[in-house]
Amino acid sequence: MGEDQRMNPDERQPSPRSHRTTDVVLGFFLCLGLHLLHLLYIPAVIVIGLTQWLYVIPMLIVFRRRKGVMQGLLIAAALTFLLNAACFGIVLSNL
Repeated sequence: MGEDQRMNPDERQPSPRSHRTTDVVLGFFLCLGLHLLHLLYIPAVIVIGLTQWLYVIPMLIVFRRRKGVMQGLLIAAALTFLLNAACFGIVLSNL
């Protein structure tokens, strides 16, 4: 018997974990794409760490059943907030 004949048909399908990883990456890049759209409104870029929640929270509601996408959105939003807070702190400390 060949290798394929002995394998369980379920083993040939991708694992649910790989779908979750794909969803996390999708959510991350979805948030980054929304950030790029946010850059069109220049004054809000200064406080993007706070104003991003105006579009991240509705996206979390839309994707509430896809936990991986929600995780990706939250990871990107948290990184944006932390980076914005760090840069804001550096600017304020130099004044």
